[in-house]
Amino acid sequence: MKSNIKIFRGWFIIIISVIGINAHGQCWQSIDAGYWHNLAIKVDGTLWAWGNGEFGRLGDGTMISKSNPVQIGADNDWKIISAGGYHSMAVKQNGTLWAWGYNAAYGQVGDGTIFNKSSPVQIGTDSDWMDISAGDAHSMAIKQNGTLWAWGWNISGQLGDGTLIDKNVPTKIGVATDWKDVVAGGTHTICIKLDGTLWAWGANFQGELGDGTNISKLTPVQIGLATDWSRVETGYTFSMAIKQNGTLWAWGDNTYGQLGDGTNVNKNSPTQVGASSNWATISAGTYFSQATLQDGTLWVWGANQYGQLGDGTLVHKNTPSQFGLNNYWERTFPGNQHSIFLKQDSTLWVCGGNNHGQLGDGTNVEKLIPVNLLVPNCAPAISSSTEEDLPLIAIYPNPASTILNVESLGLFKKDIINRIEVYNNLGQIIFSKENQKQSFSYIIDVSNYSKGIYFIKAGNAVRKLFIE
Repeated sequence: MKSNIKIFRGWFIIIISVIGINAHGQCWQSIDAGYWHNLAIKVDGTLWAWGNGEFGRLGDGTMISKSNPVQIGADNDWKIISAGGYHSMAVKQNGTLWAWGYNAAYGQVGDGTIFNKSSPVQIGTDSDWMDISAGDAHSMAIKQNGTLWAWGWNISGQLGDGTLIDKNVPTKIGVATDWKDVVAGGTHTICIKLDGTLWAWGANFQGELGDGTNISKLTPVQIGLATDWSRVETGYTFSMAIKQNGTLWAWGDNTYGQLGDGTNVNKNSPTQVGASSNWATISAGTYFSQATLQDGTLWVWGANQYGQLGDGTLVHKNTPSQFGLNNYWERTFPGNQHSIFLKQDSTLWVCGGNNHGQLGDGTNVEKLIPVNLLVPNCAPAISSSTEEDLPLIAIYPNPASTILNVESLGLFKKDIINRIEVYNNLGQIIFSKENQKQSFSYIIDVSNYSKGIYFIKAGNAVRKLFIE
C-alpha cells in the first residue's frame, strides 16, 4: 500500500561515503537518552557519553558530569546501547554484555556485586546477547536464542520472575524462547514476542501494563489478543506501541497528557491515539512522548516544563502537536527533562533541561527550541542535490524488523531498479540482488539482521534503513 511508504526526499547520501567508509559523514550509529545522561556509538564503533556523571553512569572512569560528548575507553567494537535512570548497558560486536553506573542498592549492573562501577564491566562470559533495555533501576535483555533475562530492582515485580526479590546477576525469566523486543520502564516492563503478541509485568498503579486492571503482576501477562504489535516504548509510568498497520496506541499515566488522547485521564488498556495509520517511530521520555510519521514529520506531546518538547513554550500538550513544518526528521531520543532529535541529514538537535550538561552543547543552559549539537568530525555527508534531482525510491516500513519493501515510484522503464545492495554501517556489502524480472520493487527478508543502521543502494539512490 502506498500509504505505508516513507519517501526520503530532500536528502541524498553520496555513494562514496557508504563504500569508502567516511566516518566523518554518517557519524552516529546509535543514540540513547537516560534520565540525565546520554550514550552514543559512532559509525567507527567508538562509545561516547555526556551529561550527569554521578554514580559513574557515563563510564569514563569518573563521577564528573560532562557537558560535551566524551569518548569512553578506546574500544571500537560497540554495537548496542541503553541508557537507564542511573546506569548504562551496552553490547559489543562479539555479543558480550557490559554495564556500569549505579549498582549499590539494587544490583542493576548485574556483575554480582553491590558496588557502583564508573567504567564498563563485562557481565558474565556469554556472547549471545541480542537486545537490552535499562529501566529506572532494573535491566532486561534477550539472548539470540529468544530467552528473556532480568536483574536489578524488583520492588513491583518488574523483573518478571514471580518474586519481589532484587537480583544482582542476569536471571532467566520463564522458559519461553520466542521473545523479540523488550523495554524497561520505571518499575514495569513491556515485551513483544515473535508472534506479534504483547506482554507486560511489574507495577500497574497507573494502568501502565495495559491489561485492564490496576493490579501489579509478578510474571508476564498477555495484553489483549492482538498479534500485530510492531514496536513498543515505555515512559516512567506509561507505555506506547505501534501496530503493524501503523496505528499508535498508549496507556497508563496521563497526568501531563503523555498518552496523547486529548485528556489527562489515566488509561489501563491500550487506547488509540488519533486516527493516523502511518506512524513510523515512537519514543517515550519520563512523562512525555515523541513520534515521527512515515512522511518524516515530527510530533510531540506530554510534559514540557523544561522545554523538552522543543516548541518554544513551557506548556504541556495532551495531543500530538507537529513540531515545525519540516519533514526531514528521522528519530527522537527523549530523556527525563531533555530531548535529542536526529534529522535525516544525520545532524543532532537538542532541547530541554540542561542542568547536568545533558544537551551536550558545552553549557548548562536550558533550551526551549532545539539547537544543533555540533560535534567535531560529525559533518553530514550530504550532497547539494535538490529535491527534483533525487531518484524516487521508497523503502518501507522503516524501521523494519522482518520484511523490507524497496520500490521505485517512477512510471517509466528508466525508473526500473536494476540492482539492489544492502550495506552495514561500516560500508560492507551484506546483500545484493540483480533485477531479473525488470520489476519496480523488491522484497527483502531482514529478520536475521542485527539492530542498527544500514544503507540501501537501489540503482543510483541510497536510503538509510533502521532495523529494530
